[in-house]
Amino acid sequence: MTQIRRTKKEEARRLWQLCFGDSDEFLDRYFDRLYREEDVLLAEEGSKAIGHLQFPELSLSLGEETLPAGYVVAVCTHPDHRGKGIMRPLLQEALRREKARGDVVSVLLPAEEWLYRYYTSVGGYAPVVNRARSNRREDALREEDPAVTAPSLVDYLLKVEASQQTPSLLHSRAFWEVITEDFEQEEELALQIHRAESGLIDGVLFLVKGESELLVQALYGTKPVREALLTEVARSSALPLTYLLRPSGGGIPEARAMMRILDVPRYLEAFVKYYPELTLSFTYRDELFPENDGDYLLSAGKVERLPRDEEGESAPKKSLSPAELIATLSDALGRPLACSVRLLFEDPH
Repeated sequence: MTQIRRTKKEEARRLWQLCFGDSDEFLDRYFDRLYREEDVLLAEEGSKAIGHLQFPELSLSLGEETLPAGYVVAVCTHPDHRGKGIMRPLLQEALRREKARGDVVSVLLPAEEWLYRYYTSVGGYAPVVNRARSNRREDALREEDPAVTAPSLVDYLLKVEASQQTPSLLHSRAFWEVITEDFEQEEELALQIHRAESGLIDGVLFLVKGESELLVQALYGTKPVREALLTEVARSSALPLTYLLRPSGGGIPEARAMMRILDVPRYLEAFVKYYPELTLSFTYRDELFPENDGDYLLSAGKVERLPRDEEGESAPKKSLSPAELIATLSDALGRPLACSVRLLFEDPH
């Protein structure tokens, strides 16, 4: 009997659904709109996928700079093959391909607590604050967006997100299409849209329905628009509201995302433009990307790569690893490194 071999796309989808249990409807949307063969890596045994991840390209805004960024998603190993070291080479190959594509950073959202240590050890990722949690309505109203309008929801979201000056991972049009359709069609999710007098969209609220609370996963609009959206939600349910906000707003910061710098000189150039007051010198070593190695000086909004000292009898300087670099930048700023990362298929809880 002839065995029918699945395509790479079919194998990726099969393993994704087996590991995460996502619905056929969601996977239809994702694989129709976002799947690209060149952004998928599989580990295979025979004709079957036993390891999987994808790394679609997004963008990272840092003030006036916009940097290419990879977003690693749906990292999984078949239950029968876990603990065999399958994911390490897959993840490191994804990082190499992201950097070869021109990505400056790689971002992911671990699904479980133990994975934070794993991604640091295997990939050099470090936690970054990606959101703040609050149960105070005033915090949600303080996080204000500029007054923009658009005829469609996706156009509005692209427009309002492009106006952000604080560090943020930006969605592509295809990502927004999948996410908004997800909130429109899944039973436990909901969208509340606000329109200006012109009929154009000028705000939106993304809602996750729980048994004991309603979770506002994201809220966009000016303060009056936000007030109208929240009033409408409160009118439709007596459940208390919890708000997930940008890390620059009020509430309790949460470091649920992780970031790995792929192109250190380019990232630092954008970083010091955004934080021109920063002064820092360090030695950096990157086993995966040795072209990033060097002695760096950050001062007065500029990055200088210092000439290497001649090797002598003195003890070598301690070098920062990729994860330690993010921690060192946080220490130099006097606060955790933050980047808004939300509405990217993560578990909002």
